[in-house]
Amino acid sequence: MKLPKLLSSSELFFRAMSAQEKAESCPSGRTYRRSLVMQRGLSPSLSQERVICLAFAVQSPVLVDLSSHCSN
Repeated sequence: MKLPKLLSSSELFFRAMSAQEKAESCPSGRTYRRSLVMQRGLSPSLSQERVICLAFAVQSPVLVDLSSHCSN
């Protein structure tokens, strides 16, 4: 897997906030569910914002996996 280029903290934060806003209304079917993160063995105490940052940090594998989980 090719690693993405590193983003600055502010850029990563901006992307995370942007993703969270999109996830609120779930327009593209992408809500980041804590249960899925727990299945991946990450700490359940992580905040949703941090989860989204992690999703962006590792790019497509997690994003693709999460994209099919939309809360209606």
